[in-house]
Amino acid sequence: MPPSLFSTVENAPTPDGTYFASPERLDTTALRDQLDDVTKHPLLNSLLGVVGGLLAVLNTHRQILAINENLLAYLGGDAAGTLLGLRLGEALACPHAKEMAGGCGTSRYCKTCGAALAQAVALHHCKSAERLCALETEHNGTRHDLVLRVRATPLTLDHHQLILVFIDDVTRQQQSALSERAFHHDLNNTLTSLLHASETLAEDARGQVAGLAGEVHRLTHRVVREVQLHRQLVATEFDGLKPERGEVRLSSVLDDLRAQIGHHPAAHAKRIVIVQPREDRTLVTDAALLLRVLDNMAINALEATRQDGEIRIRAEVAPATVEFSVWNEAPIPPEVGLRIFQRNFSTKGALGRGLGTYAMKLVGERLLGGQVAFDSSALDGTTFRFRLPL
Repeated sequence: MPPSLFSTVENAPTPDGTYFASPERLDTTALRDQLDDVTKHPLLNSLLGVVGGLLAVLNTHRQILAINENLLAYLGGDAAGTLLGLRLGEALACPHAKEMAGGCGTSRYCKTCGAALAQAVALHHCKSAERLCALETEHNGTRHDLVLRVRATPLTLDHHQLILVFIDDVTRQQQSALSERAFHHDLNNTLTSLLHASETLAEDARGQVAGLAGEVHRLTHRVVREVQLHRQLVATEFDGLKPERGEVRLSSVLDDLRAQIGHHPAAHAKRIVIVQPREDRTLVTDAALLLRVLDNMAINALEATRQDGEIRIRAEVAPATVEFSVWNEAPIPPEVGLRIFQRNFSTKGALGRGLGTYAMKLVGERLLGGQVAFDSSALDGTTFRFRLPL
């Protein structure tokens, strides 16, 4: 592809009126001939029929030669013929496509457009390229901010050089990611201030207030760790999260667990039996992460337990390990057990589920260095176990 098709001028258009891509288009006759030649090709028709997403076929002048039914519906068009010969930004109603006489790809904004850049790589370097495209559109007086993932792939069809453009609307995913990032950022700032204030309060408190101040600081620190862990679990990235090991009594862990799950909705009208170990040992571990594992084990058991039923929680100390176990009477079907620790797998049939047992396994083994397992049968019920080295 000749370099002249893409301008490198920074602050002024080229003599033919473009800040980035060539404004040149095929004339009506040449475009009609190309359409007749290309759109009848069986390979192209097969692609348009089998690709499940949004697909457009462009020529080297970035003009639309064909689109599939999904893209036609996405654009709100009644007939693909009204879009043929246009460029992608023009079909998508990008406001910058009208700024220059050359149309889509020629304005100063187009130099930072993900869709334009992906097409440029496909044309100029003859290789596939994927970019995110932030797009403002307006329909019926309503403004819409879209985020599209655009992948441009060069294709030679007989003697024609084409670009296959695959489009994925990721607007909702982007909004969700931005919302979560902003939420975690603001929440983290607030919790950091709260943690510092609670630490100061615990250091300065005297008398009867001292114990309460220390408890506030401990609980605040636990919330901070829970937020950090949640963020890492959602992203499945643990490079930034390291266990904060400290001494904690085994009996204290079980007492905290009872308090933590006792007010959970799943605990309503159910008995929670906690068997304290014969020997109360001191553990050196991250107490917040340990409680996260045990909490998931207990809540899962409560959710599987009938009204007026019970779960049993116990800790057993061995010479080199402590084993926590949570029992409930409901068996897990074998086919479910095969995938019980798989991320996003849930028997609840709803989006947003399938993190509890996955987190239990990942945190317990990868971060705390223990072993998480379960056994289940119709006769004995289900027991989840977490064995932690002492």
